[in-house]
Amino acid sequence: MLSFLAYFALLLFPGDFAAPEDALVIKGGTLIDGTGRPPMENAGLVIREGRIERIVTDGRYPTEGQILDARGKYILPGLIDGHTHLKGWDGELFLAHGVTAVVDLGSPIEWILAQKEGTARGKIRGPRVFASGNGLRGPSQGEADFLRIHHIVIGGPEEGRAEGRKMVGQGVDVIKLRDYLTTGMTRAIIAEAHRAGLPVVGHVDNAWRAIETGYDAIVHTPSIGAATRSKTGESPGTGREVDPRAEMDPQERDRLIQALVKNNVSLNPTLRSEWNWAFKDKFQYEDFDLLFNRAELGYVPVDYRLGILKEYNQDGAYWFSDLPFDVQKTELQALRNTLEFVKLFVAAGGKIFTGSDTMSTPGLSLHQELEILVESVGLSPMEALLTVTSRPAEVYRISRQVGTLEPGKTANLIILRRNPLEQIRNTREIETVILEGKVVDTAYHEDYSNPIPKNTPEDTGHIFPSPSLKSIAPFAATEGDTSATLVVRGTGFIPYSVIRLGGVPLKTQYVSRFELEAELPSDRLDAPGTFPVTVVNPRPVGTVFAAGASHLIPFGERGAESNPLYFIVRFK
Repeated sequence: MLSFLAYFALLLFPGDFAAPEDALVIKGGTLIDGTGRPPMENAGLVIREGRIERIVTDGRYPTEGQILDARGKYILPGLIDGHTHLKGWDGELFLAHGVTAVVDLGSPIEWILAQKEGTARGKIRGPRVFASGNGLRGPSQGEADFLRIHHIVIGGPEEGRAEGRKMVGQGVDVIKLRDYLTTGMTRAIIAEAHRAGLPVVGHVDNAWRAIETGYDAIVHTPSIGAATRSKTGESPGTGREVDPRAEMDPQERDRLIQALVKNNVSLNPTLRSEWNWAFKDKFQYEDFDLLFNRAELGYVPVDYRLGILKEYNQDGAYWFSDLPFDVQKTELQALRNTLEFVKLFVAAGGKIFTGSDTMSTPGLSLHQELEILVESVGLSPMEALLTVTSRPAEVYRISRQVGTLEPGKTANLIILRRNPLEQIRNTREIETVILEGKVVDTAYHEDYSNPIPKNTPEDTGHIFPSPSLKSIAPFAATEGDTSATLVVRGTGFIPYSVIRLGGVPLKTQYVSRFELEAELPSDRLDAPGTFPVTVVNPRPVGTVFAAGASHLIPFGERGAESNPLYFIVRFK
């Protein structure tokens, strides 16, 4: 600690004070402090014991300590990814892209709290972790619903209140709400969280419900569509529900924006992860280059790498190019309306924050979303930078620690070679990353490992649900029958699934994620026997390209072909 006389001398004669040798001094850059104030040229920082001691604007720097010359460069707060689901292997990727803090919105609580502790103590190489732990949700809504390991089902308001109190006691930083919670359950959970000073963010069926029950932030934008949908929308006639965001009523949109701003409800639009297919031409190749051309990143699961590329080409369960033209047109309209909503929301004083969510490249996707916000939404580069600095810090109530570069705050920052206010893509021009006052190694290492790997299987409904059979009907036919219709029930089906009988593919009709049909031709019924029935999903490049949340199977256990059931041809 500084002695009283030394501290007094620092206040009176800052340029003459010799900083302790453990100080880090950054000299002469352009400071963009994350508050939204204009940049400060020829500015710098004095950092000691992991915190910003002072901002230097008069050129009078300490004469000792570790010196970093930032002349001609740009100093920003370390980036905050406000919506992640950590994998355990992604620490290096975040740090290499200037992400010094992440907010995990859904992982098993014991594991994510171990990650939080490990990164805070420097035992796990990665950004600092703030976390919600398990997500809270309502009861199941049928076979299309699914339950992940880290979801906790709430049965009523009192149960919600108790679970919220329990999570607060375990040390979470935020409560994450998911689908199917009633208004009573939601209010009970939020009351418990707010009593403890914690924010509440999450999914909601309709944005008006989020306002009424006291959400601090909404993640994703389907609820925005539900709250603003016109009454005249009709299905294109494909059996596919119209995206409500394609049918926004301008008056309802403006009314909702005013209410969100008035009630200080922020928005995490997840544009990059939710609209992958729309930005395929813009970003797909840089993801490929990073994930497939860097041998040091061999520890990233192959299924995950392929899954990211798959997401660029697929909308729901369909390849986007396979959708009827009317449906493609509707989906594009939903995107346009969403981008316009975000722009108008920010213009009205609304606060948004960015997050990579699930199916995107950790770290890199945050920069991609900034690019979308500027080039597709129309925000200024400064407005976009706030979404990865002060805005997420405000939402998660961690502004006293991170989000801006001000005296007393944690020294998490990045130094860029080029000006991000001239071109937002320059946020990728990272020269130095500083985490809690220490310069970080931003290289990738093929031997990188997490000492506490994830203790549950990696699952996601976004990538590869393997087909699984539950029943076939009929179970039998008679030798010599002319034909029969085989109905297969199960999970993990996609529009491209193929039924096989005895290893021979049949002409298959996709009915739903849970049902397929195929005609059994007479030549398959001309001899008695027992024949395996399986379903196969297409398997390009050695993996299953499927979609939907109907069936979750961990990485390493996925396969192209289902379990068999057996069809009998009886003697005539």
